[in-house]
Amino acid sequence: MGLEEVTELPKGWIQDELRSICNVISGNAFKSKDFVESGTPLVKISNVQSGFYLIKNQEYLPSSYIEDTNNSFLVKPEDLLMALTRPITNGKLKICHYPKGNEIGLLNQRVCKLNFNAEIDKKYCEYHLLTNSFMKLVEVNLSETLQPNLSPKTLSTLPFVVVPLPEQKRIVEKLDSLLAQVDTIQQRLNNLPNIIKRFRQSVLAAAVSGKLTEKWRGDNECEKSIVEIKKDIKNYRYDIWVEEQEAKFLAKGKVPKNDKWKDKYKEILTELSGEEKQLPKGWVYETLEGLIYISARIGWKGLKADEYTEEGPLFLSVHGLNHGQYVDLSRAYHISKERYEESPEIQLRNEDILVCKDGAGIGKIAIIKDLTELASINSSLLLIRSGKYFLTDYLYYFLAGPEVQRIVQERMTGSAVPHLFQRDVKEFILEVPPIEEQTEIVRLVEQYSALADTLEKNLSNAKQRVDNLTQSILAKAFKGELVPQDPNDEPANKLLQRIKAARAEAEKLEKAAKKVAKASKANKAKTKPKTKGVA
Repeated sequence: MGLEEVTELPKGWIQDELRSICNVISGNAFKSKDFVESGTPLVKISNVQSGFYLIKNQEYLPSSYIEDTNNSFLVKPEDLLMALTRPITNGKLKICHYPKGNEIGLLNQRVCKLNFNAEIDKKYCEYHLLTNSFMKLVEVNLSETLQPNLSPKTLSTLPFVVVPLPEQKRIVEKLDSLLAQVDTIQQRLNNLPNIIKRFRQSVLAAAVSGKLTEKWRGDNECEKSIVEIKKDIKNYRYDIWVEEQEAKFLAKGKVPKNDKWKDKYKEILTELSGEEKQLPKGWVYETLEGLIYISARIGWKGLKADEYTEEGPLFLSVHGLNHGQYVDLSRAYHISKERYEESPEIQLRNEDILVCKDGAGIGKIAIIKDLTELASINSSLLLIRSGKYFLTDYLYYFLAGPEVQRIVQERMTGSAVPHLFQRDVKEFILEVPPIEEQTEIVRLVEQYSALADTLEKNLSNAKQRVDNLTQSILAKAFKGELVPQDPNDEPANKLLQRIKAARAEAEKLEKAAKKVAKASKANKAKTKPKTKGVA
């Protein structure tokens, strides 16, 4: 493309094409069949990222290629590289340096290196390439193909602002100083998400240990003794077991002749490993078994994707557990009512808790809320329903807390596909507070969670402002608003004239050298003695 008209530039500045100060050298189409395990690094578009060179999955060519390949395709440490296929990702230009200390590499196709003239400040040019204005020029000149491409020729003709050399150095010095401060701020902001995450985890840890409600207990003494609480829990477990057995008899159409079947009940005992710590008053150690309802889809009742329907009961998976405390019902598939009804043990209700038990998402957890239609779960999820001794939100906070998540990691079985069994969850031992205290715990956790949410929102806004600050500073630099102009500086057009004259002289000498080499080769061919045939 030709140069576009620009707004008025400061005195002594000039706009020209990139090629006036830079050689754009594109790579060679090396063949993948020649790749080897080690040797000469091959610079591919997958290596060139926004601001860094990705060494992961580095490809290599035999070392002999260095000697057999045109020197223009050699890549040396600190060479500036740019991707020509999909050159823009996430709003940033894919441009970086070949790493310092790397071996000399070879330039593959769809990547170019930018060799700036020695009379131009290289860092000035690099800052120019990072501006939004230059990136937009790249964007509007991409070819309209399956993959957006930028040709080396098009890149070399893009407009580029050249300023007097002394001013280039002043701009670079100022940008180095200001952007270093911006980087420091960004690093500090980048550390805050982990701090907020640790704050959330510390709140949950304090909640389920009783520390969070220590003051509250001073004003609200538990009326029941530990002996009474444990007796109530023992009776509750037994009653729940009896109800479950009676439901099974009913489902099978059987009526027991007497109560001897109740003798099969095995009391659930809580056995602590290690030293038992002193619990807050009214709290007891108990395993989850018998205190919660837990179920999952039976293996042979699993569904395949071709069984999904356009409408019908919701069919939830781990994808609905990626959006905070509550299940995202909009991420559900649909199944037929027949498939829904064949698994009554996992028919969902509001306030049910879902836990991912398989794969990479293991341990993710969320609560069902605002459910207004029939719903079930796939085989990757566990259904947990709180009983008499837990508020749903408190049980959620317990399961999402650092201690249980640590246990989840320990209980994971299998290397390829980690798995959490129902038995693992039932064996969790937790410190059970009275329901009244659970209510206060939930209130306080929600209060601190709201504070963390506000911090995260403010952090997101701050990061956006800092990100915009970098481009704002660069824009000022290349409008002549960042450093003062000096009327004594040699104008940029004189600098370009000198560069063009030097180039013309270099090209003239190169042609002369080629002509001499060609003549020398021809003379050698003439003077070479002819080989006589054997008589």
